[in-house]
Amino acid sequence: MFDSFIIQKIGKMIEENIVGMHLQKIFSDAKNSYLLKFSSDKFIKIDLSGDKGYINYLNKKSIGEAEDSQMIIFLRKYLHSAKLIAIEQINFDRLIKFTFLGRDELYDKVIYNLYIELMGRHSNLIVTDKDDKILYALKYTPRELEVKHSIIMNSKYTPIQNDKIDPRNSELIYRDVDFKKINGFHKKLNNLVIENEMQDDTLQDISNTILDSNKFYMHKKEGVQYDFYVLHSNRLENVEYHDLSTLIEDFYNSFRVRNRFNSSRQNYIKIVKNKIDLLENKLVKLEKELIVANNASIFKLKGELLQAYQHNLNNHKTPVTVLDYYSNKTVLIDIDTRKSIIENSNKYYKRYQKLMASKEKKVIQINITNQHIEQLNSILYSLETIDNTNELDDIVSELSDLNVITKKRKEKKVSLSKPLEFTVNNTKVRIGKNNIQNDKLTFKTKNKNYIWLHVKDIPGSHVILLEEYDKVTDDTLRKAAKLAAYYSKAKNSNNVPVDYTRLKDVKKKTGAKPGFVNYFNQKTIYVKPTSFHLL
Repeated sequence: MFDSFIIQKIGKMIEENIVGMHLQKIFSDAKNSYLLKFSSDKFIKIDLSGDKGYINYLNKKSIGEAEDSQMIIFLRKYLHSAKLIAIEQINFDRLIKFTFLGRDELYDKVIYNLYIELMGRHSNLIVTDKDDKILYALKYTPRELEVKHSIIMNSKYTPIQNDKIDPRNSELIYRDVDFKKINGFHKKLNNLVIENEMQDDTLQDISNTILDSNKFYMHKKEGVQYDFYVLHSNRLENVEYHDLSTLIEDFYNSFRVRNRFNSSRQNYIKIVKNKIDLLENKLVKLEKELIVANNASIFKLKGELLQAYQHNLNNHKTPVTVLDYYSNKTVLIDIDTRKSIIENSNKYYKRYQKLMASKEKKVIQINITNQHIEQLNSILYSLETIDNTNELDDIVSELSDLNVITKKRKEKKVSLSKPLEFTVNNTKVRIGKNNIQNDKLTFKTKNKNYIWLHVKDIPGSHVILLEEYDKVTDDTLRKAAKLAAYYSKAKNSNNVPVDYTRLKDVKKKTGAKPGFVNYFNQKTIYVKPTSFHLL
């Protein structure tokens, strides 16, 4: 977490390594992310591109350059070749002030201030003159808004004020103070203080512990980067670092990759859901048309009756009433009065023939549409459960093959995604995370006497229990079935049917889509879905 303590530590690194140097180059590596180069191995990174604004000291250039923004152009105009003469953290808050000595249009020496407000999605970058008149800002306050802290061109910049306790000089005992009233403290830090049993320390002692530490920790939750800090977490996995800059870059790079992944995943979920909606609407229409086709005989009857009674229907009006000699009941028949009775009869016969010809096609189309919906539901399940870009690439490739999305044709890459693997009672269990993995697991596993499991009639993962069918224990089989139920759309149910059979009894029709199989000689076991950690 990028808080006041981390800002002070980064500020100290910048002060020791960069203050006194001239700014050589200003460029961007992403939207609203800025790199200030002072030498080939000394950079300041200011990243305001997402919900987690931060600054960092880098000793190597970040990869890639984005297009120049208005902010980049303005920074170059005023700060290029300027000398960084001071850095200050204002009021021990998430506010940093860089003071530069530059030159104006007449080449006279002039002071410029660069303020960086690190307030999450409200982060801002403001350039002022020596009197703090705002020359340029990344974000401005609309003039119609009345707020305490406003950013308006040519007005005086006033830092955000607060009346919280400065913990660095306070002898107050932590447990005696509401952490919300302490500058730099927040809920996550409060949790770490409690985890590290520091409640009886003074605020000054806690501050010194944080500021003097040369150890830093990446906190992970189920293997995924969750946060970082100076203090060790007893609730989360901890990866130790000895360089704060590296830790910060690793964390935020991972955060950006995760954000891009989640954004792409949600986009494809939306596409697939829309396609399913379209197909379900198409299915309703086809089923209605099939009902009409199934009743086509009424049109044949009307045509026949019109022919039979044509001589009795002179000066006809619509509808005409005739006797159905099959049922001995009267029948009303709509006719076109502009045409003869025979022409009307032929129209009904043609309607009958057309419906009968389309009936078989409708049945085929309904089957194809149902299969397509089933496959997209399977893909939707995979999209909702995947957790890395390799698995997403597999699904994108499958969607492209189905023409659900249009993708530029490239040379097909070998799939890098791997199925999940757990060990249950000393027996390996492998679980596919998408249809491509499912096919590989099911048809590339050599021992065909191993056990194949899948939830019954519900989208889910193919699960392979690497134990021969006749040798598996009931407990191992039941646990594998619980995993199969957990990695399916029925994971939130209490009693899920799971089919299991030998791998050799799982077959795939020629031309069948990835992940779709037929299986035989199966048995069914009912289990409660359970994650591996709770087995």
